Amino acid sequence: MKVFVVDDEEVSLFITKRLVVFGGLAAEKDVHTFLSAADALSTLTGCSDEALPGLVLLDLSMPVMDGWHFLDVLATLRPAIREKCRIYILTSSLASSDQHRAAHNSMLSGLIHKPISLESISMLIAAGGAGVDAVEREDLV
Repeated sequence: MKVFVVDDEEVSLFITKRLVVFGGLAAEKDVHTFLSAADALSTLTGCSDEALPGLVLLDLSMPVMDGWHFLDVLATLRPAIREKCRIYILTSSLASSDQHRAAHNSMLSGLIHKPISLESISMLIAAGGAGVDAVEREDLV
């Protein structure tokens, strides 16, 4: 499965990619990292439907375009992107407002607290198929 990781912190990108690969969620060649949400959106819009990632791990707090803005723009793009790409927020925020907003955003499949762990990767895999439904939306609230 192809995975996009979007985070403005290089260390977080490195750790997340390593855990996605080490945890068996995706092969290294299938994990694509982006330091900006705008770059990730540009790549998504340029992908054919067959080349779209099955999973997007998205940081919330980024300069220029944050995770919420990314989701707003993504909602306006072709339906295949929204249908194929399961999106999980990766955040260090413990703010209840972020959790509430995530729980009520139909674009999201879940929220994972940073730093991501092998347990989080295992939960994604455990759901089967690519494991992208492991964190239930009800767990967000």
